[in-house]
Amino acid sequence: MADLPELPTRIDSALARAGRIARGDEGLLCVGFIENANFHLVPDVITRLRRRFPNAQIELVEMISPNIPDTLARGDIDLALTRPLPTDTLRAHEVMRERFYVALSDGDPLVRQDTVPARALFEMTFSAAAGRKSSFLRGQFGALFERQGFRLGIGQEVNQLPAIIALVAAGGGFTILPRSATGLSILGVCYRPFRDEDAPEAVLHACSREHDTNPLVQAFFAFALELRSRG
Repeated sequence: MADLPELPTRIDSALARAGRIARGDEGLLCVGFIENANFHLVPDVITRLRRRFPNAQIELVEMISPNIPDTLARGDIDLALTRPLPTDTLRAHEVMRERFYVALSDGDPLVRQDTVPARALFEMTFSAAAGRKSSFLRGQFGALFERQGFRLGIGQEVNQLPAIIALVAAGGGFTILPRSATGLSILGVCYRPFRDEDAPEAVLHACSREHDTNPLVQAFFAFALELRSRG
């Protein structure tokens, strides 16, 4: 019975904390992201979130796009930055659209050109991540090459983008990456815009569960869309 006078205080404290969580002042946001999102959007948005909600816990998990729908559905993550997904069960907003670039060895004659046309790559090998990690890129550019009567010639496969670009520097053909990833400065590599009238663009979506009311998710969307509007 001695604890009873403290009960209103505990209730008030619990209600106050619930209010802070509801406003996003506390709570947890777990963000899954693909590797290429880490070069621009993730640092900018997360920095803004941490300034606005300094007491919130924000976790980052690198993933591949094909694994994201199930991971979101299970609640293992709250939000994801991913290439467009073939699903209508998620809420998605386009937060970035950018041109693809070609990474070439600085000794390749193609670096003398301002842009690189698709036809110049038909006889070269494409260095890429293994398996499902590069499924979006392979699908987009494999289809483009096939429409022009060629196959995308896959060379050596490694899983991390810096290692892929290092292979290119060593003469391992070429790779294709979004413009925002060209900030990776690796000795022996040059970047040139990919040129083709049928060229795809690197589209990035922010996705969450359809009816997620987590205020940190809403804030993430708002910050990401604001950055997009600023270009």
